[in-house]
Amino acid sequence: MKEKKTYILFAVLFIGITVYTVYIHNMMNKEVRLKGVITTTTTQSETNVTQKDNDKDKENVKDTDKDTSSAVTTVPTEEPEVTTTPQFPMDINYATYEALLCVPNIGEKTAQNILDFIHEKGVISDMDMLLEINGIGEAKLNDLKRYFYVSDIFTVTTTTTATESKTTSKATTTAKQIMLEQTTVSKTTTPKETKPPKTTTVTTTTPARVRTKVNINTASADELMACLLIDRTQANEIVTLRDEIGGYSNILEILYCESISDSLYTEIDEYLEI
Repeated sequence: MKEKKTYILFAVLFIGITVYTVYIHNMMNKEVRLKGVITTTTTQSETNVTQKDNDKDKENVKDTDKDTSSAVTTVPTEEPEVTTTPQFPMDINYATYEALLCVPNIGEKTAQNILDFIHEKGVISDMDMLLEINGIGEAKLNDLKRYFYVSDIFTVTTTTTATESKTTSKATTTAKQIMLEQTTVSKTTTPKETKPPKTTTVTTTTPARVRTKVNINTASADELMACLLIDRTQANEIVTLRDEIGGYSNILEILYCESISDSLYTEIDEYLEI
C-alpha cells in the first residue's frame, strides 16, 4: 500500500511539473509574439511617417520650382539701346539731322532747312553760305561754326570752278593762235631786178603740240605724257597713285601727287577724264 501511494505521489508531482513547464513555455511564446507585433507595428508607423515626410518634401520642392520658374519667366528682357554720338568738329557737307540738332539754338525746322540747302547746292564751300537760309543769322552761324567746318578739298573745288572760265577763255585763245601758226604760209619772191626765173618759196611751220583729253584711270604713263604734255616723272606719279588708291573717283585726287602743282592742275584740268 505504501509503495502504491509513493508511485501516485510521484505521478501527481510529475504531472504538476509538466503542466507548469507547459504553462511557462506558452507564456514565453506569447511575450515573444507580442514583442514581434509591437516591433512590426512600430516599424510600419515609422515607415508611414517617413513616407509622409518625403511626400511633403516633394510637394515643397515642386512649389519652390513653380515659384522659381514663375519668377524667372516674369523678368522682362530688354535689349540695350545702341546710340552713336556725332564726332565734332564735322564737315558741314557730311552733316546729319541728329548732328545739327546738337548745336544750340538749332531746332528741327532749321536743321531740315540746312540739309535741304546742302542738297540743293551740292557742295558748301564756305560756312557763310548758310546765311542764305531763312532763319539763320550771324548768331546761329557762329554757333554752327563751333561744331562744323569746310574741308580744304571742297575749298579747292570752288577755287578751281571760279577760275575755270578764265582758263577756258585762255585755252581758246591759245588754240586759235596755234591754228593760225599751222596755216601760216610765208611767200617769198625774188626781186624783179634779177632776171632768173621766178621762184616761190613756201615755208611751213611745225605744228605745235596740243593737249588732248585723256582718261587718267586707264591711260598709261606714255599716253598721259602725250595727251597732257607732262614729263615722265609726273606721268609715273599719276599712275602710281592710281594703283595705290584703286582708281580715281574724283579728278581732284591727282593733287595728292607731289609733282602736280596747283598751276599745272589748272592748265590740265579740262583735259582730265575718269
